[in-house]
Amino acid sequence: MTEAIISGTTAISILTTSREPLRAQGERVHRLLPLETPVLTDGPVSAEDVVGVPAIDLFVDRAGACLGDFELNDDNALHVAAVCARLDGIALAIELAAGRLETIGIQGLAASLTDCFKVLTHGRRTALARHQTLRATLDWSYNLLDINEQRTLQALSVFTGNFTAEGAREAASENGTHDAAEDALISLTSKSLVSARPTSGKTLYRLLDTTRTYAAQRLVEAEQDEPVRRRHANYALSLFERAETELYSLAPDTWTEDYIVHIPTLRAALAWAFGSRGDGLLGARLTISALPLFFRMSLIDECLGWVGRAIAYLEENPGLDERNRMKLYAARGWPQMLSTSKLDNGMSAWAAALQIAESIGDVDHQLRAVWAAWVDRLNSAEPREALQFAMRFKELATRSDDKTDAILGYRLHGATLHWLGRHAEAEGLLRLMLRQYGDGESSHSVRFQFDQRVTARIILARTLWIQGYPQKALDEVRETIDYAMTLDHNLSLTNVLAEGACPIALWTGEIDLARGYIALLTEHTKANSLDVWHTYSSCFAGTLALAEGQSHQAGALLGAGMASLQRSGFILFQSEFLSVKARACLQQGEVTAALEYLDSAIDQCRRTGEHWFLAELHRIKGECLLALAPLDEEVLATSQFQTSLQIAADDGALAWELRSKISLARLGVTRGDAGEARRALLTTYDRFTEGFATADLRQARALLEAI
Repeated sequence: MTEAIISGTTAISILTTSREPLRAQGERVHRLLPLETPVLTDGPVSAEDVVGVPAIDLFVDRAGACLGDFELNDDNALHVAAVCARLDGIALAIELAAGRLETIGIQGLAASLTDCFKVLTHGRRTALARHQTLRATLDWSYNLLDINEQRTLQALSVFTGNFTAEGAREAASENGTHDAAEDALISLTSKSLVSARPTSGKTLYRLLDTTRTYAAQRLVEAEQDEPVRRRHANYALSLFERAETELYSLAPDTWTEDYIVHIPTLRAALAWAFGSRGDGLLGARLTISALPLFFRMSLIDECLGWVGRAIAYLEENPGLDERNRMKLYAARGWPQMLSTSKLDNGMSAWAAALQIAESIGDVDHQLRAVWAAWVDRLNSAEPREALQFAMRFKELATRSDDKTDAILGYRLHGATLHWLGRHAEAEGLLRLMLRQYGDGESSHSVRFQFDQRVTARIILARTLWIQGYPQKALDEVRETIDYAMTLDHNLSLTNVLAEGACPIALWTGEIDLARGYIALLTEHTKANSLDVWHTYSSCFAGTLALAEGQSHQAGALLGAGMASLQRSGFILFQSEFLSVKARACLQQGEVTAALEYLDSAIDQCRRTGEHWFLAELHRIKGECLLALAPLDEEVLATSQFQTSLQIAADDGALAWELRSKISLARLGVTRGDAGEARRALLTTYDRFTEGFATADLRQARALLEAI
């Protein structure tokens, strides 16, 4: 009819509404989308926040018409917004919802919409029958579909978020009938039962929540819920197995963009797999395939929940899948190495993973488990024991299919030597690793937590500072942060900030730079399950407070942070943090307490082989002894300074040597031996070749000029 009218005259235009295009000659389609709804967050919602949003305005208008008066206010704004969002901005549904306010009120309405088809049942008396209830509306539309379209719509209800055409085909195809499912998807999209959103890569589809709920009920009625959900879970498994293989070939941003949209698909598939009528083995395999996405998105707590369910299933079915049981134990151990709230440090899980890996000859997971043991020993400030695991890693790496694992062994070895105080050897091994390590070795960031170039350069920067190259150390830190930011890998960025940028900025006396690094570390850890590094940021903030003369604040921040780290076994920086506590006590005149902190740190270092900070601990102890004033304490202080000098010389730690020479020079001036003090300080000062604008060198220069 429209074609006949349009072709017969140019004076007439026809405006028509339909659930799908007419596909008539001369037709121009304008799609009427659902009304815009407010974006809900975890925070409070006020009337001002949502007024003017189309769905809200319609609800308020229809509520006023039904009740005679309805006012949007701060008390009901959240409930109104929740109703409109739950109903996807569908105008008819919102009008039906407003009509129920007289009997159940806005709060009751918001709570009752889990089954919107029972609630939204009172339309206008003059409306068409299909507009009297929400179910009638969807029944009318559903009954106009052919059998293939109905089955496809039912199947699509298992997707709780966005899905692709590929996902729709796999979930909806019975006996591999992909063409029929794809044709049905196109038809359902045309009929507005499925919404489509083109992206730069592929088109994403989704069902409105009301449509999905209706289709899910139809799926159960058709007794097809179990087979469709099984196909959906198998599709999710193939999808994330592909993601795992592409993790090393795609750019991080591209990989994340491609797979983050499938998180709802993953969650729905896992929920079914571990449900009473699911498939636990399929769920375990799906959990493993999704580990890279969980870790990349920092969904650590959620990941551990699924991992725990998968392990429980495999433990109940011994021998069913040992390789995947091993991978799950490795996954359980991995995140717990980042958390101060854990019951243990994950080493029991890693031990189980190592035992299985050895029994089935899996070198890769043996390396992962040995690496975890090495990290645990370092985090526990036990570098002497860590060295044993580093050497074991190097031996295992010779049997790895990945030849770069042997290169990675240089990093573990070099880093351990740094904590043992063997800085020149550490630098040599780290530079060897960086020269031989390829640019594209991205697999290590998944297998061993961090980008390995970043972790190597962190320790390299530390060794540079300690050996007397403060400016080179600062430059190395800046470049490493810039590089880490290009990776879009939060773990690597927070690692360089915590272990490199914050301490080195504080050591060099760059107060503003340190403040910026600490703020950046805090920002990147507070929203993720990275509470170890978040606690480190508090301790660094305490160190900064001390540098600014706020000893009480410094003590409070260090006390709380160190207690948390101590409880969970993360004491890698404890010797340094104890020295800050001691200096805070010294500023407050609590010399005895300061000496107790220092003696505790020195005893720990002597016991474990931790040597990197030992010279500085003895120097600070000398400063504390001087504060006691008597002459015999002065002799003891001198002894501590001399011990510090000897350790620094043995370790090649020129930075610590300079600080000890400054302390001795000041003591020499008070004793009336300024000439000898100046000569000794100048000997060390002249060995520096750069970094003269940094705090210690400025202080040394000023002292030399004053003597």
